[in-house]
Amino acid sequence: MRLSIVMATWMGERYLREQLDSFARQKRLPDELVVRDDGSTDSTLQIVRDFARRASFDVKILATGPRLGFGRNFGEALVAATGDLIFLSDQDDVWLSDKLQRIEQLASERTDALLFVNDLENVGPELQRTDVTTLGNIRQVGLSDSTHIAGCATAVRRSLLAFALPLPRNEASHDGWLHVCAETFGRRVVVPEVLQLYRRHDTNTSDWAPTRTGRMSFVKLYQESLRNDRLRSHRLQLVREKDLLQRLTEADAVTLETLCRDRAAAFGRVERRVAALEGRVGVLTTPWPGRWRVALRMWMRGGYDDFIGWRSMVSDLLSTSKG
Repeated sequence: MRLSIVMATWMGERYLREQLDSFARQKRLPDELVVRDDGSTDSTLQIVRDFARRASFDVKILATGPRLGFGRNFGEALVAATGDLIFLSDQDDVWLSDKLQRIEQLASERTDALLFVNDLENVGPELQRTDVTTLGNIRQVGLSDSTHIAGCATAVRRSLLAFALPLPRNEASHDGWLHVCAETFGRRVVVPEVLQLYRRHDTNTSDWAPTRTGRMSFVKLYQESLRNDRLRSHRLQLVREKDLLQRLTEADAVTLETLCRDRAAAFGRVERRVAALEGRVGVLTTPWPGRWRVALRMWMRGGYDDFIGWRSMVSDLLSTSKG
């Protein structure tokens, strides 16, 4: 099996060397590393070039063009990867030495799976260990494993990329898109093993509560959810699901046969999520005092079943988002 690592970089000189060195320490070395830089003006590209000269595997550095943003930067790099199994990497983490070996082993055993996502230990900016993991925090507060969407801990098969790329025009998050595609086909595997150190610092692109170095609680989760613009979040998810429905409709029969055990079931999952998200948008755009009635009717119809049940309903009811 040919293994590729894909990395999107931007202004990453501070931590990049440590991540590259962790690739070189893998027990099972990659067959290639593909790097696309998004217009860095620091020494990021020079660090990658220096690493390429001493690496024992191919390093492909893509030409830098106009700034695309992190999602589309990854999208361009994914197109250039040639592996059977493609690992996505941030520029500031450190991988444990058995990460590639372990995921390759699982991919050989789970030939049905299209996407793998492993657990991560959330560590400090200087790699201070915490024993707190992203998946551990997710499970501690009762969230579903389906919310574990860590692009930097994700590996995908080429067959999924054939369907998922290019990213839809409205999609800014490459990892969210890849995960929802694999979830729709029922072929996404969560690996509950810590295979990397997830460095948390003041310039991280993402700062979702379960990825922080402290242990999560229901109180912390709900405090954060109330600060977020839930209406905007639901609308963005709704656009993604509608884009996925269109991609499924336009996909050729051969591609879908490769990816789907049950085509009707895949369409059904997406249509159900579209309906549920439209319902949640409806709840949040209903002014008080009528909002609770709309939310209760949705809950009784099972509209919150694809989320975390009554707790999602409470979050919508307490949200201060306004239509």
